[in-house]
Amino acid sequence: MKCPICLKFNYNYNDTISILCKFCKALINTKANKYNYYNHGEQNLPDKNKRMMRLKNSQSRFDIIKNFCKGEDLFIDIGCGSGEMLEIAKKYFKNIIGYEHGKILFNSLKLKYNVYNRNFNIKDISNLNKENGIVISICHVLEHNFNPVNLIYKIINKIKYPVLIYIEVPLYTGYSFKKYQYNYKLWYDQHLALYNMKTLEFISKKLKLKIIDSGFRVFYSDNINKKEIIKLLFANTCEFIKSLFEKKTHSNIMDYVKKDYGYILLKN
Repeated sequence: MKCPICLKFNYNYNDTISILCKFCKALINTKANKYNYYNHGEQNLPDKNKRMMRLKNSQSRFDIIKNFCKGEDLFIDIGCGSGEMLEIAKKYFKNIIGYEHGKILFNSLKLKYNVYNRNFNIKDISNLNKENGIVISICHVLEHNFNPVNLIYKIINKIKYPVLIYIEVPLYTGYSFKKYQYNYKLWYDQHLALYNMKTLEFISKKLKLKIIDSGFRVFYSDNINKKEIIKLLFANTCEFIKSLFEKKTHSNIMDYVKKDYGYILLKN
């Protein structure tokens, strides 16, 4: 078996639950399955409360992205799910495109947004303004895919304009995985691996893209969970204080206390 990210590391897993790749530093899930997301494995449609949380979570991502935008015309969301990134993107971009393999999610979006139920095709943007650049979002997609470097390469290879790429993935180095280990909600058979920030650096080097920002995030709901914030403050006061100095202006304290998700912004 090969590491699903770097394809360099060969392993025999036997009964082992996970193996750390010595090349890209990903934690490989040896029990993961390869899903065809056109047919099964898609997320459910969110209820009203969950959609509101996802919209706020998407705004938190754009609070990062907008600091590095320079008037780009086009926003592309790869794996747009239930469409919250597309909705928030309306504030910042003239042209918006989403890609979603899940049929239920796609059908819920197709009347409201410019979305496709397939992979990216360069022809999709041929008639759209893009001379000022393109912003691409790939959030919680890479961990589902074998050879994510090739996935990104196929998207950006034929684009001849400036591209800014925001990538977000779950980390095994964060608080939640350290606490729950293989009972962590994001350790399951759809995730081929959990990442390390060094894994994201590995991907950027393979693609020969420049890193312009990187950091940590948690979902919006974690930032408003007052009980957990107080609990973590008393359980790990030193880490909590450290986060006050580490966190960036566009981040929240819990982003740097828990560090459950990592993001990276890349530029061609």
